Amino acid sequence: TIVDPSAYFQTRLYEGNESTKSVDQDGNSDFEPDLVIIKNRDEDDSWVWTDSVREETNILYSDTTDDEDDDDDTLTAFESDGFALGADVKVNTNTENYCSWMWLESATAGFDIVADEGTGSAHTISHSLSSTPEFIIRKKRTSGSDDGWIIWHTDVGGANYYLNFDSGASDTSVNYWNNTLPTSSVFSVGASNGTNQSGKTFITYLFHSVDGFSKFGKYTGNGSEDGAFINLGFKPSAFIIKCTAAGTSWFIWDSARNTYNVMTGVLNMDTDDAETVRAPSHANEMCVDFVSNGVKMRNDHNDINGSSRTYVYAAWAESPFKTSTAR
Repeated sequence: TIVDPSAYFQTRLYEGNESTKSVDQDGNSDFEPDLVIIKNRDEDDSWVWTDSVREETNILYSDTTDDEDDDDDTLTAFESDGFALGADVKVNTNTENYCSWMWLESATAGFDIVADEGTGSAHTISHSLSSTPEFIIRKKRTSGSDDGWIIWHTDVGGANYYLNFDSGASDTSVNYWNNTLPTSSVFSVGASNGTNQSGKTFITYLFHSVDGFSKFGKYTGNGSEDGAFINLGFKPSAFIIKCTAAGTSWFIWDSARNTYNVMTGVLNMDTDDAETVRAPSHANEMCVDFVSNGVKMRNDHNDINGSSRTYVYAAWAESPFKTSTAR
């Protein structure tokens, strides 16, 4: 069990100043992040994904299938306790509000980043996790055919299942993951251009559950206003879900933007939409509670708690259950 989750993951809010700016962490611990995701809460700006393997100025966008941009006015440096910014509107418009999520690449925390070049032929790729990954996000960096984000989740189905960063349903392809489950040392790619186009560069983020820190799983909606409960074993800091049916986005809640229950502020990771603030007093709204050992759905909205619908999730902790306090 990780005693202090803030040593490996933190969510940080900040206000833009349209100039240079450092965003410092405010958890119990500090670390130099290896993956930073940023979203403008106030405007319809793209999501910015940057990591230490591709270098800080190379950005990808989860709301598009576009190839990588080299933009030296977005995130300009990873720092010992956060990151530095330029003045690009996607990350630093004056007086606008932003949210950032930061991860430390660490086998202890169940997170690895792998860069490789496609071969066009099925093969395995090594990773540095100590356990089998449960959540894999893979993106082609350079333009080609089938440029979308290809995502595997341990509970979305078997080795041939995948999701995209869009509102589509889970689907199958024997070529994306070569119909082969990942192991504690490698993951597999097939002959598909989406995961292995010859001569194209790829970036892959791999995660597995760690007691008291992270969890990747699924739940079934009950279609009731007394919604489903997801037992994580910790009080969450960030919680991402996707319904495996068509027509639903990837939604993220976090305890930085929502400091008390009911949690009404939600962002869609597959669109550039600004933050939506839901009304908990209204029926069929997308509202949740973060509690000391998990997440409680507060209503019967189809996107989060439809009857008999399956949802996959990814969660990171604010504190382990044994040290959690009520919100």
